Amino acid sequence: MKKVYGLLVLLSLGGLLQATDYGVSIADLLKAKKIPQISDKKLNLSNSQITSLEGLKDIPNIEKVQMLDLSHNKISIISTDLARLKNLEVLLLIGNNIEVIPNDAFSGMEKLLFLDLAHNKIKEISTSVFEGLNLDFLIIFGNELTPETKEKLIEKFGEHLSI
Repeated sequence: MKKVYGLLVLLSLGGLLQATDYGVSIADLLKAKKIPQISDKKLNLSNSQITSLEGLKDIPNIEKVQMLDLSHNKISIISTDLARLKNLEVLLLIGNNIEVIPNDAFSGMEKLLFLDLAHNKIKEISTSVFEGLNLDFLIIFGNELTPETKEKLIEKFGEHLSI
């Protein structure tokens, strides 16, 4: 876990795209040629006013990305497009509008070690969402989790959870 956490500490998490007053999809950003180049297997799309992950799979070399920062956008739905990122180790979804995460949202992402869902609007999340993952750490504080959901997450993740 130190390797992954060290990676996070070294990241520059500033917004790389010009924010607009309205939300956009990743497909819109691709059309406008506003997607930054993947640098050192990292892609920072934080603070980009993204509302939809549509088009994520169309980003050149996206399959090589190991760290993806989608923090501080307007994402409300996690689509299965994320599950295509088989080499992803770190996924940051901090400060979005996520309420529901489908059971197959992270399917096939066996390399995912660090998942940050802090400060969203999640109330309930099934532990089956995390089946097949080898997470070292899950951060999910700052949500509106029910006591039952918290209990299930604590049971599954124990000390690898920040709730």
